[in-house]
Amino acid sequence: MSKQQEKIIVVDASIAIKWFNPSEELSSIAGKMLQDYFDRNIKLVAPEFFYYEIASGISKAIARNYITATEGQKAIDYILRLVLIVLTKQKLSL
Repeated sequence: MSKQQEKIIVVDASIAIKWFNPSEELSSIAGKMLQDYFDRNIKLVAPEFFYYEIASGISKAIARNYITATEGQKAIDYILRLVLIVLTKQKLSL
């Protein structure tokens, strides 16, 4: 896909958590989005509080025994290594 045709997708924490919790509804679709990112078909943009929301969501998944603490830590480490464009309030201003 050429740079002019590159798609930008806004991903929030609810989608990113689905990457690591297969019990979440629509996790397979979220997984396809992540694969498209790795295939360089899309760029991912995240809202300003994305990382805080991820930590909260992963903590809840651990508390509900959907994932283990080790899996939760691996998920957080993985997400922190992704190259996301984080939109702050200032970046949204015209």
